[in-house]
Order: sequence, then C-alpha cells, then structure tokens
Amino acid sequence: MKCVLKSLKGAPQATPPLSTTQGLSTTLPSPSPQQITSTAMSASLSSVLDLFVTYKDAFFYLPFGVDVMLCAVQYPLFAWNGSNWLLKTLAGEKAHTSPGYRNLYDLFMLCYTGYCALMFYGLYSLLCFSELVPVMAGIQVGVILMKIILVGRLRREEASDSEMKAGKDASLYAFYLPLYVGYFALSYL
Repeated sequence: MKCVLKSLKGAPQATPPLSTTQGLSTTLPSPSPQQITSTAMSASLSSVLDLFVTYKDAFFYLPFGVDVMLCAVQYPLFAWNGSNWLLKTLAGEKAHTSPGYRNLYDLFMLCYTGYCALMFYGLYSLLCFSELVPVMAGIQVGVILMKIILVGRLRREEASDSEMKAGKDASLYAFYLPLYVGYFALSYL
C-alpha cells in the first residue's frame, strides 16, 4: 500500500475539465445512430470473439468429455449384457437373435472397443500432453464427419425415420460438429 501511495505522489495530476465560462463552446458533433450501432456491434463482436478464444478449451472438452463418459457407461453395459439384451432393448421382447445378428454384434463390439480405446487413450494423452488438443480436435472433426456421412447413407437406404435417430442426427449437427470445428478454428487464431 505504501509503494502505491509513494508512486502516486509523483504522478502528474489530471487537469479539471474546461467549463463553458472559460470561453469554449461545448457543442460537439453527435454521431449518427448508424455510427453508434456499428461501433457497438464491432466492440461486442470483438469482445465475444475474445471470450471464445479465452475459453476455447471448453469447445473441445465438453463434447470430448461427453464421449468419454458415454464410453465409460455404455461399453461395459453392452459387453456385460450381451447381444440378446441389446436386441431386446432396441427391438422389443418379440425379437430373436440369429447367428447373423450375433456376428454383426461382435463386429459392432470390435469397432466400439476401438472407439472407446481411442477415447481413453486420447484422454490420457491430453492430460499428459496438452499441446495435442488441437490434433485431437482435428481427429474428432474427421470422426464426426464420417458419422454424418454414414448416417446420411443409412437414411437414404431406410424408409422410416424414428425420433431416436433424429435425435442422434441433431446431436451430430448441433453439438459435436460445431463445438469441435469451433475449437479447431479458434486454436489457430
């Protein structure tokens, strides 16, 4: 506190504002509403961009954290309960398994094992080497784009569209893709 007060003692004092009695006119040109609006817009857009750049890591860690949590919950659930449980959960009690379905389930679990391994290894790598976050964001953009392409291909082949599938599509378009691409773009600003 003493250091601050000492440095203020030697600082030049601000001059008081001039009044109209000293002979100066106080009429200043007023800015137009368009100038005020454009100045306010550019200032607010700049501050929003600064805010996004400051907290850009949330754009990555939010969807990545959701994926890691989904893998931590769903993978053991699918592996523990098996193919019969998954089929009955998705198709109802009347569904029955076939050898072709079990083979498809095994292929699904093989792919899901690789995806979960990517998530957990990615989490470990990001915790140990934070400079890899932009690279992982680029990988995730590629994964999400491939999901969108494959889901679109499946939609063209199917005649019906359920609410669950529409929700999955919406999460890809409105959550994962914008956040990953946003982080990827902001990390190079």
